[in-house]
Amino acid sequence: MKNVIYDKYGRPLLGLRITVTHKCNFNCIYCHMEGENPSNLEMTPEEISEIVKIAAKYGVYKVKLTGGEPLVRDDIVEIVEKIAEVRGITDLAMTTNGSRLYNYAKDLA
Repeated sequence: MKNVIYDKYGRPLLGLRITVTHKCNFNCIYCHMEGENPSNLEMTPEEISEIVKIAAKYGVYKVKLTGGEPLVRDDIVEIVEKIAEVRGITDLAMTTNGSRLYNYAKDLA
């Protein structure tokens, strides 16, 4: 493996979780974001892509997009496309409540 980063237990850090938004279209009481005021500060697709490129150079091959609800971002397809183009990323996942999936399923497939 290339310049892999290890945690304090000697395990390689192979995954990256990116919170693409703090906004959500639900207000679930069990959610870790419940009760928080969502921030309007969000990284651009380009910023997210650059972070993933840097992480991939250190052996990261898994990326999980989370929120809030990632699908409330109008540019989520662009974000996914940019990450999918990063060399070395072979596992791309998203945590979603699914309520807006019908808007994006075809483009995200």
